[in-house]
Amino acid sequence: MREKLGNRLCIISFIGMIMNGVYATATSLIVPLLHDAYGFDYNVSGLLLSSLNIGNMVASFLAGMLAVSFGRKRTAMALTLGSFIGYSLLYGVKLIPLLLAGMFLIGISKGTVYNMGNILVSENAPNETRGINTLHGCFAIGSLCCPIILMLLGVKGSCIFMALFCLLLPVLYAISGMSTDAGKRKKEIILNEKEVKRNEIPEFLKNPAFWLGTGIVFFEMSTENAVSGWLVAYLKDSGLMPQSMSQIMLSFTWAVILAGRMFVAFGPWHPKPQHLILLMSIFSGISFVALLGSRSTILIIIALGAYGFCMAGVQPTAIALAGERLHHDPVAMSVLLPLGCLGGVVMPAVTGFVANAAGIYGGMAAIGVTVTCMILFAIMNYRYER
Repeated sequence: MREKLGNRLCIISFIGMIMNGVYATATSLIVPLLHDAYGFDYNVSGLLLSSLNIGNMVASFLAGMLAVSFGRKRTAMALTLGSFIGYSLLYGVKLIPLLLAGMFLIGISKGTVYNMGNILVSENAPNETRGINTLHGCFAIGSLCCPIILMLLGVKGSCIFMALFCLLLPVLYAISGMSTDAGKRKKEIILNEKEVKRNEIPEFLKNPAFWLGTGIVFFEMSTENAVSGWLVAYLKDSGLMPQSMSQIMLSFTWAVILAGRMFVAFGPWHPKPQHLILLMSIFSGISFVALLGSRSTILIIIALGAYGFCMAGVQPTAIALAGERLHHDPVAMSVLLPLGCLGGVVMPAVTGFVANAAGIYGGMAAIGVTVTCMILFAIMNYRYER
């Protein structure tokens, strides 16, 4: 019976992540359109993308705190309503504070689905590395649909569609089979808090594995969110591709990311996770440099495909490896994930500020700093085992 429930929770998590890919990735396509329609500068566009990721990060803390009192099911149902409210605000609103609030609420929903999925799959999947990579691959599946929706419905129609689509999320968690009982979880949290007070400094904070995992996730999310958030604007504003083709390139990137994650999860070769993280980090750095140096459509597609495939497995493999090294400590992982998400908050905004001062190419080039840092942490992570 328990195994059947575990399989059900994994399936619910996979479906939720596909939906997450649809409405969360749509924001990366809508922001450039708002930029053109309302005449925003790159600073505002960067703040809109960062507002989404602030909500994503805040959701990690909210979900943990609310689950103590209300249980996981009620918490997930309540917080995922943020995407419905967020897209309702994006529809027909020109005031920047309301647009920022809308993106923030979409981020709350995105972060809730992301964290619930990682936790449920980590707890219930027979093979954690395979399960986490499959989960993150589901996000990529959803992301493939976004350009088609935007091209068919436009900004206004897409906002209406996304708002209605997101109403299905609370329904999904209502039928998930997750317990509504918060008592056991509350007792665990209280015991963990007592342990922390007794030892003053939590043990996981003294563990290098925690900081290595956090660093890799932080810089991977910095890179991934900045590239996906600014790719359309970069290709379009640099004159490399028209807007419609630029949108298709974002979808193409997610298609390759999906292929990369499925390869990591089900591929015929199974290197050690730390080896895989190092190899993928290095090659994603090389392909990112190639992307910035490419001026022909064919070379851009090749470089973008290599970047997406190589970057694909870094984050989920790092999360799975960190969980294994930290013995699946729920407190450690509840700290690692939001700290990692912080990278997705900072870099899109930094890219926007640099782009405003030095042009869109300069903004994209600034992402090279986070790519370099990710490689450095991957090297330290590789040496840690030795």
